[in-house]
Amino acid sequence: MIAGLTRAPSKYSIFSHFERAKARQKYVLERMEEEGYITKEQKQAALAEKIQVSKERRNPFYKAPYFTEYVRQYLEQKYGHDLLYRGGLKVYTTVNIDMQREGGAQSLYNRKH
Repeated sequence: MIAGLTRAPSKYSIFSHFERAKARQKYVLERMEEEGYITKEQKQAALAEKIQVSKERRNPFYKAPYFTEYVRQYLEQKYGHDLLYRGGLKVYTTVNIDMQREGGAQSLYNRKH
């Protein structure tokens, strides 16, 4: 499901547009099969799997979709598609999820001044 979000995080959000997200999941899995990343059986198993959604409070894909997409694009440009998606990278960023809340940056500014 996460791979389908990168195109338009809010448009394909499983929280607000489940059917769109499911359709995008199907498309992404079909492309993965066509490109040889997964087998037909793996695609079918993924599509049959029950989707369990939890709103994890610290999930940067949900809380900071533009930031995470920027990081994804940067990593793909710097390291290439194969390493990004198959290399098992661990990525640490400077995003502060608490500051991403509405008014978070302004609140910090007001506390310091």
